[in-house]
This record gives sequence, structure tokens and C-alpha cells, in this order.
Amino acid sequence: MEEEEEENKTDVDEKKGVDRSESMKKESDQLAEEEKIDKKETAFLVAARNGIVEMVDEMLNRIPSVIHNTNSKKENVLLVAVLNRQPLVVESLKTKMQSKLEVWNNLTLTVDEDENTMLHLAAYAPGGDKPWQIAGSALQMVWDIKWFQVYIFLLHEVVERVDE
Repeated sequence: MEEEEEENKTDVDEKKGVDRSESMKKESDQLAEEEKIDKKETAFLVAARNGIVEMVDEMLNRIPSVIHNTNSKKENVLLVAVLNRQPLVVESLKTKMQSKLEVWNNLTLTVDEDENTMLHLAAYAPGGDKPWQIAGSALQMVWDIKWFQVYIFLLHEVVERVDE
């Protein structure tokens, strides 16, 4: 009798263990879906998205081919930086690519899977109350002005390509 109870307990414990692992897997899948984690996004693109200029520069120095990385939406490093409003990354890429004009031209003229150019993405205003993660109206205005300057710079780059 005691042996049967112990077997039943172990069966129940094993079922609980399986149920827990399945529920944990479902939760992690649900979190990934909610956060929309791009499984094709590389560390280089993540650094550009988050505005970590030092990491972007170092990766470019060590592995120059990372400049051709794209995510699942076919966005290159410039499109990712522009979409996430990272003017320092955009300026750094422009500086680094001065000696490689053909690569820079390809970056600036690339379109994503939705046929958006960098100008479309630069003009995109993210939703929510705070498009920039900055407290205070004055700082918000300063960053909007800075972004407008980058937008004008990008527009000038595209106009130069068309004129050539």
C-alpha cells in the first residue's frame, strides 16, 4: 500500500516537472513574441539600435564585413540606426565610410522589406508620449533638433546620389 502511494507521488511529481518545463517554454516563447525579438539580428545591429557607438566602431575595425549584416526585415546598420534615432551612430558610420564611398552609397540607398528608405525611417515618429527616452521638454526639443539636422544630412546625401 505504501509502495503504491510512493509510486503515485513520483508519477505526479514527474508530471509536474514536465508541466513546468512546458509552461516555462511557453512563457519564454510568449515573451519573445511580445518583445518581438529578431533572431537574425546580430550584435552589430543591436549595438547600432541601442546607440553604442564604441561597439559599432570596434566591430567595424575588427570585422569589416559586418557592415553588410541585415535583420529579418532586411534593414542594414544605417536603417536600424535611423529607425531608432541614433544620430551618433549615423555620424560615426558616415565618418568611417568616407574612404569606402561605394559601401556608403549602398547603405544609403538600401530599402527594407516594406520598401522604406532611410528617409522614410528618419521621418517615422515612434508612438507613445516620449519618442526619445529623455526627461524634460527642453531636452526633448534639443534632441528633436539634433535629429532634424541628421535628417537634413541624410536628405542631402540622397539628393547628391540622384544628381550623379
